[in-house]
Amino acid sequence: MTTTAPHRQAPPPVPDLRGFACFVIDGAGRVLLVRRAWPALWSHALDGRARPAEPMTRAVARHGRDDLGLALVEPVCVRPGTIATRGVYLASVTGRRDPDPARVLAHRWVDPEELGRAVVAAPWALSPALVELVRGLGDLPAGETLEVAG
Repeated sequence: MTTTAPHRQAPPPVPDLRGFACFVIDGAGRVLLVRRAWPALWSHALDGRARPAEPMTRAVARHGRDDLGLALVEPVCVRPGTIATRGVYLASVTGRRDPDPARVLAHRWVDPEELGRAVVAAPWALSPALVELVRGLGDLPAGETLEVAG
């Protein structure tokens, strides 16, 4: 004889609102692009996740230090995370402004306009995430944009 217990539906997944992407900006207003070991495409400086109960701005600074060896200040959320997207932050760099070479394959500081042109002209040279993020920043209010949408 086979018996089965009543089947309960699994609860819906809880949206992950703790993930973020971050653009790092230097004192001249340039954007840091990095190339990591694989797939060696140019990308934005940081992706990360906040720990439980960790403020997002602290998580951005922690990932800047741990992932790039950079001191980041004043992280500002320019696009809050939603169920479908992660939050997008801008942060300034202080002190040494070049990432630790042991942590990235290469890096380059670019003007926001140059980044916008690259997204249009050569998206194949950029990570899909960077292309999507730059295109998504085009509809931000004035004063909260990198002015990179092409």
